[in-house]
Formats: sequence, C-alpha cells, structure tokens
Amino acid sequence: HPDCIKLAVGSTPSCIAHGGGRRCLNDNCAKSAVGSSNLCRAHGGGKRCLLETCNKTWSVGAGALAHVRRAPLVLVLVRTSDV
Repeated sequence: HPDCIKLAVGSTPSCIAHGGGRRCLNDNCAKSAVGSSNLCRAHGGGKRCLLETCNKTWSVGAGALAHVRRAPLVLVLVRTSDV
C-alpha cells in the first residue's frame, strides 16, 4: 500500500495491517499470529495467564489484566538524614 508509513514485518513487503507477517492458522481467521505460535491471541496464541482457571491473554506481570487490582499510588519518602 503506497501511502502506508508503517514498517514491513518479517520477509513480507507489508505491515501487519496490510497482510504482512505470519497469519493465524485457524480457518477463516485473518489476524496476525503472535509470538512463536501460529495462532492469534483469540485462538490461543501468545502467552496466557498463569492462573489455572483463566484462559485469558497474559497482560501484566504473570496474569491477565482482569486480575490486577488498581490500587492508589503510594509514595514513600525517605529523608537522607535518616539513612
């Protein structure tokens, strides 16, 4: 696509949005394959949450974003004279 400014992926001349890179091997799926798998995230590609009962995509730390509690940011100040 002549007006596309995105980088080409892999050995293809196109970016992911225009068909470059590897594609999911699931029938009738045109999404990009993720990581070392040949599947997109929707069909099981990429890293998964480490929680045994969860099949969601790995997002933060070792689990899915759904399991991360949003706690307020707490700053701890240390005076140099106390160290």
